[in-house]
Amino acid sequence: MFSIRFKGPTKMKYVATKHFKGERIHVDIDEITEQPIGDSVAQFMSTIGVHARTKISILIPSWDDVEEVVKNHIWANITETWDIPNTERMRRKILSIMAERWRAYKTTLTSKYIFGGKKGEFPGNENHTIDQETWDAFIKSRMSEEFMKKRKKAQEAHAKKETSVITSRGGYQLLKKKIMKEKAMKHQASQYDIVVSDPPSPPMRHELWKFARIKNMSEFTTEATKEIVRKIGNKADEVQAYIQNWMFDSNKNVYLAPYFYDAHWQLIVICPVESRSLCFCSMYKPPPVDFN
Repeated sequence: MFSIRFKGPTKMKYVATKHFKGERIHVDIDEITEQPIGDSVAQFMSTIGVHARTKISILIPSWDDVEEVVKNHIWANITETWDIPNTERMRRKILSIMAERWRAYKTTLTSKYIFGGKKGEFPGNENHTIDQETWDAFIKSRMSEEFMKKRKKAQEAHAKKETSVITSRGGYQLLKKKIMKEKAMKHQASQYDIVVSDPPSPPMRHELWKFARIKNMSEFTTEATKEIVRKIGNKADEVQAYIQNWMFDSNKNVYLAPYFYDAHWQLIVICPVESRSLCFCSMYKPPPVDFN
């Protein structure tokens, strides 16, 4: 069973070395979602996290209050280090990701250093951009009546959530890559040396949903998640059985089926008489999982 490895301290030696040499690191961008993907996505997302923690004050109330000159400076630094499209659309996309990381960092500081297990400790020992004066002001803002009401409301909303997600800093893209690697290994092990076959297709959306909620030791994050996964599996079997029965009863030579997969529409042509199926994709994306 696939398991999630929890992340440790961020190591940016490779990125720093490249930046020092004046070399830019290429990062692929998904043409549909415009999300960073590829081999360097984890390091790129780590860079975003470092900027969020060190370049933007934790005392700023909201992302909208961050000065535009600060955002421009951060974006310039990113484009100097990373080979990424320098467009306004991409700038907004990446800064939006950074805003999420910045808010998450302030939440982490609050839950760990003010109300959690590290209460009383000074986070400036790990993040040297936080001085004692800044930290004292942050604590004061987090202990205010207004914030305590917001925190209580957020806790109540979180308690109602039946599932929780566990992913590394690479997010779903890195999770997809890990699943594909495991599928490829199993696929290769099941083939004879003389047989040449296509590699397995990317995981379906429900597979990503399931694997993102698996802890170490192959356990699901909650009992509710376990029950949902069981229902998803049963539903998939029901859908497959329904399609097979429908095709058998209709007894047609050819079936055309539009299929929305991996954020893109594909056309599937099925010929039951010849036991043949074809998948047409204008973007040359791979067919659905287990497509034959």
